[in-house]
Amino acid sequence: MFSNIGWDKIVVLFVAALVVLGPERLPGALHQSLQFLRRARDYASGATEQLRDELRPALDELGRVLPQPTRHPDIAPRIVMTPHESEGSIAGPTAPASDAPDDRDEDV
Repeated sequence: MFSNIGWDKIVVLFVAALVVLGPERLPGALHQSLQFLRRARDYASGATEQLRDELRPALDELGRVLPQPTRHPDIAPRIVMTPHESEGSIAGPTAPASDAPDDRDEDV
Protein backbone atom coordinates (compact mmCIF):
# COMPACT_ATOMS: atom_id res chain seq x y z
CA MET A 1 0.00 0.00 0.00
CA PHE A 2 2.76 2.41 0.91
CA SER A 3 5.43 0.98 -1.37
CA ASN A 4 6.05 4.27 -3.17
CA ILE A 5 6.31 6.39 0.02
CA GLY A 6 9.85 6.65 1.31
CA TRP A 7 11.01 7.37 4.85
CA ASP A 8 11.76 10.98 3.94
CA LYS A 9 8.12 11.58 2.96
CA ILE A 10 6.89 9.88 6.14
CA VAL A 11 9.09 12.15 8.25
CA VAL A 12 7.80 15.23 6.40
CA LEU A 13 4.18 14.11 6.97
CA PHE A 14 4.90 13.46 10.66
CA VAL A 15 6.48 16.91 11.12
CA ALA A 16 3.59 18.57 9.29
CA ALA A 17 1.08 16.70 11.47
CA LEU A 18 3.02 17.68 14.57
CA VAL A 19 2.92 21.34 13.55
CA VAL A 20 -0.78 21.28 12.59
CA LEU A 21 -2.14 19.14 15.43
CA GLY A 22 0.36 19.82 18.16
CA PRO A 23 2.09 17.30 20.40
CA GLU A 24 -0.96 16.71 22.63
CA ARG A 25 -3.44 15.77 19.85
CA LEU A 26 -1.05 13.90 17.53
CA PRO A 27 -1.16 10.49 19.35
CA GLY A 28 -4.99 10.49 19.33
CA ALA A 29 -5.08 11.38 15.63
CA LEU A 30 -2.61 8.61 14.80
CA HIS A 31 -4.66 6.13 16.83
CA GLN A 32 -7.89 7.10 15.02
CA SER A 33 -6.17 6.93 11.62
CA LEU A 34 -4.82 3.45 12.32
CA GLN A 35 -8.25 2.29 13.52
CA PHE A 36 -9.83 3.62 10.32
CA LEU A 37 -7.23 1.85 8.15
CA ARG A 38 -7.69 -1.42 10.08
CA ARG A 39 -11.48 -1.21 9.73
CA ALA A 40 -11.24 -0.45 6.00
CA ARG A 41 -8.87 -3.39 5.50
CA ASP A 42 -11.21 -5.70 7.44
CA TYR A 43 -14.20 -4.57 5.34
CA ALA A 44 -12.27 -5.16 2.12
CA SER A 45 -11.08 -8.62 3.15
CA GLY A 46 -14.61 -9.50 4.35
CA ALA A 47 -16.07 -8.43 1.02
CA THR A 48 -13.46 -10.47 -0.83
CA GLU A 49 -14.21 -13.57 1.25
CA GLN A 50 -17.96 -13.11 0.81
CA LEU A 51 -17.62 -12.80 -2.98
CA ARG A 52 -15.36 -15.83 -3.09
CA ASP A 53 -17.83 -17.88 -1.02
CA GLU A 54 -20.80 -16.82 -3.16
CA LEU A 55 -19.08 -17.39 -6.50
CA ARG A 56 -17.26 -20.64 -5.66
CA PRO A 57 -20.23 -22.97 -6.39
CA ALA A 58 -20.96 -21.29 -9.74
CA LEU A 59 -17.29 -21.41 -10.77
CA ASP A 60 -16.97 -25.04 -9.70
CA GLU A 61 -20.02 -25.95 -11.78
CA LEU A 62 -18.67 -23.99 -14.74
CA GLY A 63 -15.38 -25.86 -14.42
CA ARG A 64 -17.22 -29.19 -14.59
CA VAL A 65 -19.27 -28.12 -17.63
CA LEU A 66 -16.45 -26.68 -19.75
CA PRO A 67 -14.14 -29.16 -21.42
CA GLN A 68 -10.57 -29.28 -20.22
CA PRO A 69 -8.06 -27.85 -22.69
CA THR A 70 -5.93 -30.41 -24.48
CA ARG A 71 -2.31 -29.89 -25.32
CA HIS A 72 -0.95 -30.66 -28.75
CA PRO A 73 2.85 -30.79 -28.51
CA ASP A 74 3.26 -30.93 -32.29
CA ILE A 75 1.52 -27.56 -32.81
CA ALA A 76 3.25 -24.43 -31.58
CA PRO A 77 1.94 -20.87 -32.08
CA ARG A 78 5.05 -19.77 -33.98
CA ILE A 79 4.66 -22.61 -36.50
CA VAL A 80 1.04 -21.73 -37.25
CA MET A 81 1.66 -17.99 -37.66
CA THR A 82 2.95 -16.47 -40.87
CA PRO A 83 6.26 -14.58 -40.73
CA HIS A 84 4.78 -11.07 -40.68
CA GLU A 85 2.41 -12.06 -37.82
CA SER A 86 5.27 -13.38 -35.74
CA GLU A 87 6.97 -9.97 -35.91
CA GLY A 88 4.07 -8.40 -34.03
CA SER A 89 2.31 -6.67 -36.91
CA ILE A 90 -0.83 -8.03 -38.52
CA ALA A 91 -0.45 -5.90 -41.67
CA GLY A 92 3.20 -6.82 -42.15
CA PRO A 93 6.22 -4.56 -42.30
CA THR A 94 5.62 -0.97 -43.30
CA ALA A 95 7.41 0.75 -46.15
CA PRO A 96 10.00 3.40 -45.27
CA ALA A 97 8.75 6.98 -45.44
CA SER A 98 11.13 7.86 -48.30
CA ASP A 99 9.56 5.22 -50.61
CA ALA A 100 5.99 6.42 -50.01
CA PRO A 101 4.46 8.46 -52.83
CA ASP A 102 3.99 12.14 -52.11
CA ASP A 103 0.79 13.63 -53.59
CA ARG A 104 1.66 17.21 -52.72
CA ASP A 105 4.31 17.59 -55.43
CA GLU A 106 2.04 16.66 -58.35
CA ASP A 107 1.08 19.30 -60.85
CA VAL A 108 -2.65 19.97 -61.04
